[in-house]
Amino acid sequence: MFFIMIIIMLLIYLSIRERVFIKRKFFKRIGNRPLLLEDSTSLFSSALTDLVETAGGIYVCVIMLIDFLKIDIPEKVELVGIYVEPIAFISLLLAVVQPFILRIFDRF
Repeated sequence: MFFIMIIIMLLIYLSIRERVFIKRKFFKRIGNRPLLLEDSTSLFSSALTDLVETAGGIYVCVIMLIDFLKIDIPEKVELVGIYVEPIAFISLLLAVVQPFILRIFDRF
């Protein structure tokens, strides 16, 4: 179980690092950094915020879709000894994978 948690944390870190890479690439493309709300905002904290925002947006959309379709989803599911909400876990997983998918499509 500890090994699985380490892998999940590593995937989240790699996703945040990829988001930082994407932001740096964007800033180089436009020529400068846009004005930020606070001077202390770093690319890492901005990327972490983007990860949480993306996961939250996916979560809300999936909840609305499940409610509209009247699908019964269990409240908690056990994954390697940890009880999680399945929709929240799937939303976080999709948000973690999203920057890697962007990199793949960016090559085309």
